[in-house]
Formats: sequence, structure tokens, C-alpha cells
Amino acid sequence: MISIKNVSKAYQQGKQSLPALHDINITIPEGEIFGIIGRSGAGKSTLVRCINLLERPDQGRIIVNHTDLTQLNAKALRLARRQIGKIFQHFNLLESRNVFDNIALPLELVGTTRKAIVQTLTPLIELVGLHNKERYYPHQLSGGQKQRVAIARALAAKPKVLLCDEATSALDPETTQNILNLLQDINRHFKLTIVLVTHEMEVLKAICQRAAVLDHGQCVEQGPVLDLFTNPRQEVTRRLTQSTLNVSLPESITSQLRQDAAGSKALIVKLTFVGESTKRPVISDIHDRFQVTTSILQADLQTISDAPFGVTICQLGGTQKAIEQALAYLQQQQINTQVLGYV
Repeated sequence: MISIKNVSKAYQQGKQSLPALHDINITIPEGEIFGIIGRSGAGKSTLVRCINLLERPDQGRIIVNHTDLTQLNAKALRLARRQIGKIFQHFNLLESRNVFDNIALPLELVGTTRKAIVQTLTPLIELVGLHNKERYYPHQLSGGQKQRVAIARALAAKPKVLLCDEATSALDPETTQNILNLLQDINRHFKLTIVLVTHEMEVLKAICQRAAVLDHGQCVEQGPVLDLFTNPRQEVTRRLTQSTLNVSLPESITSQLRQDAAGSKALIVKLTFVGESTKRPVISDIHDRFQVTTSILQADLQTISDAPFGVTICQLGGTQKAIEQALAYLQQQQINTQVLGYV
């Protein structure tokens, strides 16, 4: 559906060239909610602006609906952009227009008749939850309502793709969840491909099937969201995913950790459970099978992409041979084990 091939972009500041994106390659499947995650300055907003060529890449190709946007002339590009809706962090509504007329703007600009506009917008306004708010002006709306107007406006021209650039960053947590639920409904209702740019892992975890991780203008990792949480390959991904898990060890323990087993009394391990493994009584199993004692230091259980996902940090006690056997058993049970150190 969307193919980003070898895209690079730099900005000129005086005589200095400031790289923003470097050789980005991402494929976004049709009909998915795809996340682009990264810290501030990672290049997320530049990348999403390249998707609809509001920013033209210095090199590379942007292919949407089998059309290479970088090869289009100005007129053809304007037509192609009608298939790409976009919503922003700060809504960008016209204060002089009411809800209905804000949503109608893109249709007016292409010469749609008033009758056709009413026919198109009536069910759309109902879908986004703005029924009876059509004559309200932006200053009369809450932040969540304003974003619903922006979403409806982006959908008015019936696009195939919706770009969301930090669309929930200005909203409180409850309103954020409501907007994310609405985006999921829109994705299902219209079979719409949604590209969701965010720096919040909670947003990514809530509705995205796949995601790409950006860091310093490079795509360092991409794949199913569950894989990014359960098996992050890059340090930046590990830091981002850890920010949503309540499993950090207290300083009183981390200050004692060492990598040398000599003279240690216990081993500190991190266990990662996914899917069916979250239901297995493995803690009692390793005690019964290997006489290994377990003290749970931190634990968290969440749901990601409709799959249960848990992390437990625990202290294992027993003979070195028994602990090695217990770790091997845990791995056989499809539980990822990471030795953090000895105490």
C-alpha cells in the first residue's frame, strides 16, 4: 500500500546541511494501523510529511497505491494527495467556520455541490460522534471534539490513507483513548490504512499492528508491535518499550548486581511471557522440579495486539546446577530468560 524506498532528506541551515532522514525503507501493508515511533528529533514528522510530499525527499521513492509520488507533476500530485488525509497535533481548524463548514472545506475546494457535501458529511459527522455539534464553532469545543472535527475533515474526500502526526499528544489520557478507539473504528469501517506518528509507546501498544522505530533519522527496527516489545533488537527500542512497563529494579538491588557468579547467593533474571506461556505455573514448576526458590521482585502483565504479555524480574536461589536446569526448562516453555546479574 505504502512503500518508502531509500528515502533521505536534509535541511539547509546557511551553508550547513542538517540530515533529517537517511536511507529509510519501510513497507506499510494496506488496511493496517502502522506506527512510526521515536523520541523527539528522530525524524518522525519529516518522514510523514514525505509520505504526501509536503516535504520532497532529496533521494528515494514514495509509492502510494502503486503510484510513485516523486515522479508526478504538480497537477497529478494534487490529485494523488486527495487520496491521503492528514490530521495534526493542534487540529488546524478555522475559527471563523463552524463544525460542518470546517469539515466541508476540502470538498468545497474541489467544487463539490452543496447537496453532495451534505450527503457525504451527514453520516461522517455521525460516525465521529459530532451529531448535534454541526453549528458549533471551534472555541465552543473540547480538545477531543476539535480532533474529531479534524478527523472528519481528513475523511471528507474519502482518502485511502490517513496520516496522523502526533494526533493525540495535546489530549488528556481519557480523551486520547477515545480518539484511538475512533481511529480503530474508522480503520475497520473504511478499510483505511492509517499511519500513526507518535513518541508515546502507550499509543503504539493500544492500536498498531506493526511499527517502525526511528532514531537520529534512521529506521533502526520495524515489525509487529508485539515483537518490538517482547524481543527488541536495538537499545533505543528497549528503552522505549521499558518506559511502559513497571519492572525497573530499585537502586538497592541494582547497586549490588555483578556479572561474576563467584561467591554469589542468588541470580537475578528477567522472564518474558507471551501468549499461552502467561498461563503456565512455571514458578512453582521450577521449585518442584529443581528445588529452586523464587522471589518475585517486579512484575507486570499487559495486553499488546490482543496477546497477553508479561515481564517478571525475580531472584532465583539454589545450587548452580539446579538454577541452570531451571533456566533451560523455562526456555523450553517458550519463556525468554535474561540474566541480569548475581547478588
